[in-house]
Amino acid sequence: MRAAPFGVHAETDLRVFKPFRLGEAITTQGRLVARRQIVPGVYSVDRYRMTNGDGQLVAELDYNGIIRGGDYVKDQSRLCCSLRRCCL
Repeated sequence: MRAAPFGVHAETDLRVFKPFRLGEAITTQGRLVARRQIVPGVYSVDRYRMTNGDGQLVAELDYNGIIRGGDYVKDQSRLCCSLRRCCL
């Protein structure tokens, strides 16, 4: 069995504040929370906020992942993959 060449899921934390309603439009916005170099690559945390049509927060999800073989170039805010080309 081969491992994924780049992205590996590490953890997901979903917090639901209000029930999702049938037919309700949900808007999702995401942002980078943190990124740091670790031995296998780059550890990254993204946060996604889900709001309803009234702008009320319905749920929030933190997604943590590892970019295997990646190098985080902190001063240039870039992530370079194992192919040594900057990809994020």
